[in-house]
Amino acid sequence: MQNELNKQQEQQAQGKKQAAAAAAVLSSDSKATTRVNPMDGLTYVYISSGSFVMGCSPGDNECHSEEPAKNVTIPSGFWLGQTEVTQAAWQKVMKNGNPSWFKSDQLPVETVDWTQATVYCKAIGGRLPTEQEWEYAARAGTTGARYDPIDAIAWYSANSNGTTHPVGLKQANAWGLYDMLGNVWEWTSSDYDAKTKVVRGGSWDVYPTFVRASGRDDGEPTDRIYVVGFRCVGEFR
Repeated sequence: MQNELNKQQEQQAQGKKQAAAAAAVLSSDSKATTRVNPMDGLTYVYISSGSFVMGCSPGDNECHSEEPAKNVTIPSGFWLGQTEVTQAAWQKVMKNGNPSWFKSDQLPVETVDWTQATVYCKAIGGRLPTEQEWEYAARAGTTGARYDPIDAIAWYSANSNGTTHPVGLKQANAWGLYDMLGNVWEWTSSDYDAKTKVVRGGSWDVYPTFVRASGRDDGEPTDRIYVVGFRCVGEFR
């Protein structure tokens, strides 16, 4: 028991050290650059271009076969929602009611399929992120399985009490993005295979093994599930 506790404390210390190092690498301009999109009232954060190793993190023994490590370059910067799309934002833009199972304005919208998420992002002048963009933004310069200790950054099975939570309550990553891990899975624009789309980040009802920067799963475009939401890339000119 004591050995396990020491191991957990060591992992937490390593995570904090890594997050601090990543924050130092990111430019002060990129961390400070945010804009509010008047279409949905949400804040978007500028994510500058760069390269990273996507997929299984060094030392992560919970990786799955569909998470091979590979070098990826993000050639252009982009604006990403600081939080998951909220139910208040959804109702402001879509004007067709609230599809969510758990209802409250600042909870993430869920029970929306891939097409609905795509329509919303287009309506606010944007699109869904690719899964490469998503992981690059989630890592925020870190190389570990998570950008900080799991309980500090994510709502998942052990701490969620069986429900979603208002966005932005947990610690942000070095880009200033909230809930990139946990709370709800997030749709991306990328194909998982010929029939399904990639979802990323894990959710309030999954074990820690799914709440990792490289963790990925699939969903049919028509799936409407109370563990899946999304955030958008906003196009600002």
